[in-house]
Amino acid sequence: MNTSTEKTLRSYLKGEVNEDLFRYVVENAHVIPFWPMERFCSRSGASEEQIYELMAAFGADSLNSFKTILRNVFYHETHDAGVAKRPISSIVSEMINNEKQNLNDLLRDMDYDKIDRLTREITTASEVVVIGGGGATPYSYYFNRMLSKLGIRTRRLENHHDLVTFMKLQDRSALVVAFGIARYSKDPILRVSRLRQQGYRVVAFTDRHDSPFVDLSEYYFFLPVQCFDFVDSYTAGMTLINAILLNLGLQDEKKLISQLDAYDALAEDMGLFF
Repeated sequence: MNTSTEKTLRSYLKGEVNEDLFRYVVENAHVIPFWPMERFCSRSGASEEQIYELMAAFGADSLNSFKTILRNVFYHETHDAGVAKRPISSIVSEMINNEKQNLNDLLRDMDYDKIDRLTREITTASEVVVIGGGGATPYSYYFNRMLSKLGIRTRRLENHHDLVTFMKLQDRSALVVAFGIARYSKDPILRVSRLRQQGYRVVAFTDRHDSPFVDLSEYYFFLPVQCFDFVDSYTAGMTLINAILLNLGLQDEKKLISQLDAYDALAEDMGLFF
């Protein structure tokens, strides 16, 4: 146990604490700020109620405020040690280990039946409507672009005007695919909610089982996106998306090859690439 970390954390205590859980926090104070509640519980072996009791002992009323305490401890110790920054080798190592964990979590929770279901629904839909904002924007752009490359009719709804234009078509056979990761932007949620109210089918890709996109969708895919502090992780999410795209393309290999050939010919004709 890091005695310096223990001493600093004890200075934050405002009440009695479970010592076993406290020792676990001391030993993992550098990574807990990057965990959601589910991972905190599973790794520590504590229940959510026990975690909240622990946080209350620190005077924290939420997981985010508890993470702020741990970050303060980390930066305080770094400053006291006279270290301007962590070695890049340490940062790279932890990032890679974190992505390995995300991929393992993805594989563990993979639902292949849902992938097959989404493949069928995309194939039979008149159009795929893609929505995603904030941290989920890269997912939505990539998914939309790759569907188009496969010859599937698709569009992104980026704002209220796009939503109104699409809804005028009254095409209930379209499939809505929504991407949302914390912190959840309000506008995409409102657009998805409006479409759901109008009877459109919605499939979601999101990072929490209590995400607002879960209740708005017929079914959803869980994206493990845990990363460090202010940066985002897309490794597991893009892996899942690529698996879906490949499964979709391989439904008809001749059509796929023909479509890719046509795309390459068009790109060359238009001089799209260097």
